[in-house]
Amino acid sequence: MVNSVNMKKWAKSISVIFFLTFCEWFFFRNVIGTENGALIADRGDGRLCTLLVEHWWTFLRGKEGFFEISMFHPTEYVLGYSDLLLGYGLIHSFFRLIGINMFTAFKWTLISVHCMGTVTMYYLLVKKLNICIPWALFGTLAFSFSDSYARHLGHTQLGAISALPLLLILLIGFIKNFENKKKRNVYAYAFITWFVLITYTSWYIAYFTGLFSLVFLIIYFIVLKSGGVTLFPIIKSKILFIGKDLLGYLIFLIILYIPFIYVYLPALTGSGGYTYDLHTLFMPEFIDIINVSESNWMLGSFIEKMKLSERGYSFEVTEGFSIILLSVFFSLWIVHMKKRNGNSLTNDCAKKMIRPLIDTAFFTIIICTILIIRLGSNGVSLWWIVFHVIPLAKSVRAVARFFLWLSFPMAVITAYTANKYIHFKYAGIQYIVSMGAVVLVFLSNINTIGVSQCWDLSSELDIINNVPAPPENAKVFYIIDTERKGEPNYIYQLDAFEIATWYSLKTINGYSGRSPSGWGNIDNVCSDTYESGVADWIYSNGIDTASIYAYDRATNSWSTFEERTIQSKNAVDKIFSPSDARFSVTEGLIDHNQGLFSWCEQNFSVTLNNEHIRDTGLVIKLQIPLEYYLLQDPHIDPYVLLYVDGEYVQDIPVVNEYKEYIIPMTNHENDEYHIELKTNGYFIPCEIGQSDDSRCLSLAVYYIGN
Repeated sequence: MVNSVNMKKWAKSISVIFFLTFCEWFFFRNVIGTENGALIADRGDGRLCTLLVEHWWTFLRGKEGFFEISMFHPTEYVLGYSDLLLGYGLIHSFFRLIGINMFTAFKWTLISVHCMGTVTMYYLLVKKLNICIPWALFGTLAFSFSDSYARHLGHTQLGAISALPLLLILLIGFIKNFENKKKRNVYAYAFITWFVLITYTSWYIAYFTGLFSLVFLIIYFIVLKSGGVTLFPIIKSKILFIGKDLLGYLIFLIILYIPFIYVYLPALTGSGGYTYDLHTLFMPEFIDIINVSESNWMLGSFIEKMKLSERGYSFEVTEGFSIILLSVFFSLWIVHMKKRNGNSLTNDCAKKMIRPLIDTAFFTIIICTILIIRLGSNGVSLWWIVFHVIPLAKSVRAVARFFLWLSFPMAVITAYTANKYIHFKYAGIQYIVSMGAVVLVFLSNINTIGVSQCWDLSSELDIINNVPAPPENAKVFYIIDTERKGEPNYIYQLDAFEIATWYSLKTINGYSGRSPSGWGNIDNVCSDTYESGVADWIYSNGIDTASIYAYDRATNSWSTFEERTIQSKNAVDKIFSPSDARFSVTEGLIDHNQGLFSWCEQNFSVTLNNEHIRDTGLVIKLQIPLEYYLLQDPHIDPYVLLYVDGEYVQDIPVVNEYKEYIIPMTNHENDEYHIELKTNGYFIPCEIGQSDDSRCLSLAVYYIGN
């Protein structure tokens, strides 16, 4: 008899393992075992996260500092411009240690994290919440294999949501072992460590965890109060019971967060966070609660007919829940409220506190869902309260991602109450109903495309392996494209970051959630002002030019910075007039000419002797840095005046961009022209936070001639 029972348990366990393994394969079916080595996400954010987790492998090998990454050189604390991805980095480093390339290693890191979430979710439901196998499978599928999860792995940092089941397991362990000091402390310190690791990995997941917990506690207090339970005396007694241990928890938490604050504080001081107007682009409407995108197997055609994608909102509002999960969730909420109202009050204090947990879970999920719903076409929502009241809310841009997070508590409470309330007289009917729900929730979560996937290993290795090794003395480089193919800016910038990572170089290029102050002129690799912006960055940051190289993606070749930059007299030849023109700079030219442009002072003059000007007109190419003028002096009304031979000719329009002007000229004796540019505008880079440059700059002149 004992053997028969054991055999049934083993059979159930093996069936569950087989089923969840199949679900994992099906979930990642479009990236596992493909000929070209399909990678998760794309060459944008997916590649960025790959390179960021590679940093931790580089750090563990002692080749890079904890806070140091290779882009935006020589800016410090660049790591704080995005998620730290530390938890991913530890797993990624294991795969790198056994010889897997960085692209494949990150793919298997994401798959491993997801598998961990699946196993811990099932364990949580079965072992910690005592839920039967079918409803535990229902909850696991609803959370770990949701359509929303599959699509939004394009933002790979969101995969850290799979760490939530273990976090709840540790919390439950702490509560259940509260009277046992040794076990309580083990769970407490493990819980703190795990939550801090989530914070170091994905800010969104950590922030939403904190926000949900805050709302949960407020509602729990209200529910208990309405039931006649006063919470404060209970809390006081518990605090007195654990005594000094609580102080130890707090000190441990602070110590773990010191590096986090250290890396993010410079980034926070340089940025005020996102505006509320930007948040409204990511606010879903009520219909988006079921908006699982047009690629959903069950609801895709319905979503397509509604033409929700034409509203102009961010695509990230497609974070909707499974229609099956929602239906069961709300049905069980109604059942629970009816049964709750029919129950008599108990004198058991413990039961008085535990019973409202279910109420609180339902109410918190519903309120948090409504919290980010736009209540009007102008973006009015309850999120306004969070934005202006809750600390650090401005750091969250895509608020619709909260839906993805809420799939975890919704799956847990739905599985728990289904196991509690859905019962039938006959075991066969009970099994059919519960397993039918499992099948339906599986079908409702099928995404016809699979997980987000837009790049592959084969193509990526072909690209990076085709880049020739840089010269031995190269330490810093920047990327150029002499063909100016005009690919998206982030592609060029990530190309540079990837090459820097591959060859252990530093690059002044970069791509992340934000960029350093004064770096903006380097953003567009194909712009006319790009290389001048590069040169300006190099000089203003005091980078040694002897070890700086340029990598040309068009010719697949390296060249020195000096080869790309004509300095001193030759620079003036190139900038101000054709090679056959006689000229002299009278005043106002600032040192460090970059070949493509020269910085000038407020009064600048040059004398040209050029017979072609009378036929073609005087050509002036320049950029007026209006935004820097205004940063230096917000009250300035800037002007730029053009004089020829001492006589006023015209105003040059003050616009914040590169411009070319052609001014007709009458014949001058000996074809000699004395050109003057005068402006009241100036800026000192170090005073406006652009760079460490202390020069007083006014005009960026690219060309004066015929």
